[in-house]
Amino acid sequence: MNQQASSEVGQLALRIVLLATLLFAVNAWVVRHLGLGFGEFALINSFIGFVYLSIGVLAKGQEESFNEAVRHAFTRALTLPVLLALYMLVLVLTSFVSSVTILAAGESGDISARLTAEGRPPDESTREVVPGPDGMVRYWRFISPFGSSFYLLADGYLRQPLQVRPWIGATVRLSELIRLPSILLRIPYQKHGALQASVLRIQLETGEQYNIELAAFRASVLLGRDEMVPVSIQEAWRSELRTLSDAPEALRESIFRNWIEPLRVESIPALSPGLRVRVTFTTIAGKEVAGRSFTVGSSAFQDVLLMNSGD
Repeated sequence: MNQQASSEVGQLALRIVLLATLLFAVNAWVVRHLGLGFGEFALINSFIGFVYLSIGVLAKGQEESFNEAVRHAFTRALTLPVLLALYMLVLVLTSFVSSVTILAAGESGDISARLTAEGRPPDESTREVVPGPDGMVRYWRFISPFGSSFYLLADGYLRQPLQVRPWIGATVRLSELIRLPSILLRIPYQKHGALQASVLRIQLETGEQYNIELAAFRASVLLGRDEMVPVSIQEAWRSELRTLSDAPEALRESIFRNWIEPLRVESIPALSPGLRVRVTFTTIAGKEVAGRSFTVGSSAFQDVLLMNSGD
């Protein structure tokens, strides 16, 4: 083999390596951001091979011209200018699109999550349910080639900031997030008679305010993850209600049920430990009948009884 032929073979081998590297990079990107496995790629490649063979059968009698066209197209694709253009095109396209994968990672139950760009209010249109314990949700997002900032709000967990970079993306395991307390807000039993057309206002020290319209005789609101009221707290309620010595047992049980069957709220962010909160219970006309200021604690379940206005 003369020197010229050896040089041509070497250049061809280099271009084949460059093309194979490009195809591998594209496959890896698709696996990472689309969630396809290499098994799916085997099926896709088999399908492409089947299509190729089918075209060859349909073009029976023209095999040489068909194979020549394929060879010519493949040869053109292996020229350095075309390969460089393909590399640049793939680089640009994949640097503007990335993904965020949310894994339940052993957490039980269905967990509602929202992904929002940093600096914007929670985006309800992105709400997805991550089924536990092995479920997942994947978000596709347009990003800056230098990376973009997002945050994840999963019900019952501390807000999680995310830096989403091209090619790498981001993965969040819910089991690794900080769990937030479930907070039960109770209307005092003296005010249960005002539970028609009433509103619970929640004012955060950050300036955010949320209004929750209460259904008739719904005397408690649960913020955060849906948790059962601990037995110890239920016993404390019964001791509290026994102080109503002049109230019949049926009335005490009615008040107890109004507390233990809370209105579960998912439309406001969960409250993080250390946050100062002011809660007021008002009539629909705006008259305050009960309220309380408190600081969110770090325990898994927090029971907050509002105080009668004037107390």
